[in-house]
Parts: sequence; structure tokens; C-alpha cells
Amino acid sequence: MIWLMQGNSGTTGDPGVPGTTGPPGHTGPRGRPGERPMSECQLTTYIRDNCACSQGRALCPAYPTELVFALDMSQTVEPARFQAMRSSLLSLLEHVTIAESNCPTGARVAVVSYSDKVKYLIRFQDYQRKKDLLEAIRGIALERTSNRRYLGAAMRYVGRHVFKRTRQALTMRKVAVFFTNGPSEDNSAIVTAAMEFKALNIAPAIIATKSAVDAQQAFEADDTGSFIYVLMNRPQENQKLLDKINHCVICYDHCRPDSQCRFTDAQLPQEVDMDLALVMDGSREIQADQYAGFQELLGSVVKQVALSPRPNAADGQARVALLQTGGSHLQVEFDLQKHSDHNKLEIDLKNMRQHGGVLFLGRTLEYLVNEVLLKAQRPRKSRVVLAVVGAE
Repeated sequence: MIWLMQGNSGTTGDPGVPGTTGPPGHTGPRGRPGERPMSECQLTTYIRDNCACSQGRALCPAYPTELVFALDMSQTVEPARFQAMRSSLLSLLEHVTIAESNCPTGARVAVVSYSDKVKYLIRFQDYQRKKDLLEAIRGIALERTSNRRYLGAAMRYVGRHVFKRTRQALTMRKVAVFFTNGPSEDNSAIVTAAMEFKALNIAPAIIATKSAVDAQQAFEADDTGSFIYVLMNRPQENQKLLDKINHCVICYDHCRPDSQCRFTDAQLPQEVDMDLALVMDGSREIQADQYAGFQELLGSVVKQVALSPRPNAADGQARVALLQTGGSHLQVEFDLQKHSDHNKLEIDLKNMRQHGGVLFLGRTLEYLVNEVLLKAQRPRKSRVVLAVVGAE
């Protein structure tokens, strides 16, 4: 008989060679949006209440501000009227803190004059001491001219060029105050400028020494009431009107608004059962700054609409498509199914490049209706086309 006996275990062997890395796993579900413990105003108030440098002080401006004044020097402006404008400008700056560096605090001030064109008098970077700035403003003289008044063109120039290089800060404000001595030659341009100011987040005010109904009506179209027009034709009330400009425009604090500033908060994006098709003119007639203004304007329009979180589904919420035209080329920048997020849509808008060529608006609209809107899957109840073009 043979007995089989189990021997002792051997020693542990050396570790093996590591295996190759496995393929990535499936993407997990999207997480919930983060929640801010404080709103912007709550955080601002907390800092003001707990920072020794700001306790008990009412700052003007309340936030870092780029401030532009435009003086009317058209043919109807007489020396006495101009002196009144200049005195009002100095009065508005009396309690304004001037930025002494490029740090995001206080106000930087620029001054331009206008008639049928705009002329720089003081640039943002010229003065960092308030005393020197005020002295320079006192030295501004009326330039007599036979040119007429084009307020709308001046407003658009300020929005596109004077505010082109501003300091960078999360709470930076852009404010423009225009003096005018009466009606303008370009009524429709004032309306266009007001729309561009809204898109560019510029807070405007118009101070009229003679009635300017065209400007008044253009500003009354703003549904928030934050575009301010005042007529200074009663000396006993002029200081009160300037105080309103100061409290509600230059020094305005949206976290702690003055009681006389009865503005309506910007409405939240509206939920609309709509397919919105945008057309943007990228033809050669459009200047580079005008093209950038179109991008800002369309971005402002889209912000007013709540985008569908599921653009491929029939959920009764808005979808947006954008087509750029120029020459023989029609470019669908994004279709109705692409975007469910405003931030990503705005990135696409900002990254667009102008095509050039000749505008063929009729063919563009025909393509947009037949190929984009009518062929869209799960169409919405309403179909809307908005075209922004530079041609007459």
C-alpha cells in the first residue's frame, strides 16, 4: 500500500506584471446644479457690513464704473447753453470717487463732444486725480459749428468705441450720460442705439436743455424704466433732476436702490412654445464693430427665452437656430436641436466669424423657412424668424 502525504506549501511567488488599463467606464448621469449659499447682493451686503473700510460709508459709485459724458456741440448750442451743460457735468461729478489706478474701484471718466461726428475730449486713462479731471473739464470750450445734431450716431459710437476697452471686474458698470439741446436728425438711430445699449449692458441717461421728444420716446420703450431722460428747463428743479441722475444712474446700487429709482427688475426668461430662427447678416457691407454689435444683440434676445432642456423632445418649450448669410454661402451655425443651455449658445455666438460677400436676404429667408423650420422634427406651436441685417 502506498501512502500519499501532502508536502509543505512553497514560498509565495513574485508579483505578476500589472495588466493593461481597462477602457473608461460609461459616463455617469449629470449632477444637480450647484447652489449658491448667497446671492450676489447678499454677498455684497455681507462684505460691506463686515469690512472696516466700507462701514458707515455710502460709496459713489457703488461698483467700479466706466463713466462717459457726451456734450452737444451742434449748431443750435449757444454759449450760455453750453456753460449750463458743463456746469451740470461738474455737479454730477461732485460726489463721485475717481479711480486712481486700473484697480476695479471708483469711476474712470471720459468726455466726448458730438454734432454730426464724435470727438474725444478726455479719455479714460487721461486723469487719475479728481482735481486734475475737474480742472480739465472746466477748460472745455464750445466749438462753434454749422453741423447738425446726430444724437443716435453719437450714442452708437460711444457704445461701440469708447467702451471698447474697459477694466475687467465682475461687477463693472458702464454708464453714459448725453447732453442734448433739442431734437436729433436721426430719430431711428436713437432707438437702435437704445437697443444696443441694452444688449451691451450700458446704463444711459439723456439730459436735455430743450425738449427732445425723439429721445424721450426711445427711452420710454425700455420696459425696466432704467433708461432715464430729463428735461432741464426749470432752473428751480434742475438740481433735483441732477440728483436723480446721480442716484439712479451714476451711483445706482441695485442691491440697495434709492427710493426714487423705481426700476422694474429684468424679467426671467419666458417659457414659450416656439421655434425661433435667427438670421445674421455677415455680408461685406457690415463693419467689424457692427458685426460684434449684432452678436451682442442676438445674445440679448436669446436670454429673454427659456430654452428647452430637451430640444429633441416635444416638451412645448423654445428652441433656437441661427443662420449666417453672406455671398453665395449660407451657414447654419446651429440648428434647433443643438442647444439647451444659454451659456453654450452664447459661446457659439461669440465664436462666429463673418463670411463677407453680398447679402441675398430673400434666398436666405426662403431656405430658413423651407429647410430649417418646416422640416424640423417635433415642431413647436409658434415659428418665428428674426433677421438682423445692415442693408436698407
